[in-house]
Amino acid sequence: MGEIDAGARSEKVSSADELLRVRDVQRVLDVSRTMAYKLVSDGVIASVRVGRLVRVRRSALDDYIAGRSKKAEGAESRRERFGGAGE
Repeated sequence: MGEIDAGARSEKVSSADELLRVRDVQRVLDVSRTMAYKLVSDGVIASVRVGRLVRVRRSALDDYIAGRSKKAEGAESRRERFGGAGE
């Protein structure tokens, strides 16, 4: 049988499929380690297990951030309609 050249099989992984460590999630969100693990363990941010390791797809983190942005925009709209604090 022929030898396999590892370099020839290198496939580019899209950045959306990149697997991040929970500490990477912590850094991106600028939250505590405990909060990052809570978001992952509660399923707020989707994760995958690789053996004993927990990893988060970049796309799952991006979805979480996008969802938080939409909620913040919705809260601002409600404040404008109903009058917010300080008015």
